[in-house]
Amino acid sequence: MNTIESILSVFIIFPVLVFIIVWFIGKMMGIRKKRRTGLAADITTIALFFAVAIVYDSLSFPNVMTNLLLFLVLIAIILVIVLWKNKSDVGPRVIFRLLWRIYFLVLSILYFLGWVFGIFQSITEYVSG
Repeated sequence: MNTIESILSVFIIFPVLVFIIVWFIGKMMGIRKKRRTGLAADITTIALFFAVAIVYDSLSFPNVMTNLLLFLVLIAIILVIVLWKNKSDVGPRVIFRLLWRIYFLVLSILYFLGWVFGIFQSITEYVSG
């Protein structure tokens, strides 16, 4: 059980590895590039969700999981309203796929910003003594 926990921890801490591994497995299986990139992004989104929560929790942000879930729900509401206002007749599958890809982009940006903020915070703590 310890080995499985270690592997999962690495994937959650470094979700880029999940993306790379899924992408190359898709390449070995002969999946076309656009499809395997989308599949890798879809699977990585799950790891990114937990990674963002862990990164910001380690930076001492309060209620990280709750705030993250509320933020993602807000994005979903905004997307549905925009599609409704444009009178786009799209099904739930299209909305979910679009929303999932938006989540991938937003969580990737939040993950990157969390790492940058953490590095900056560590440097300032080191310099200040």
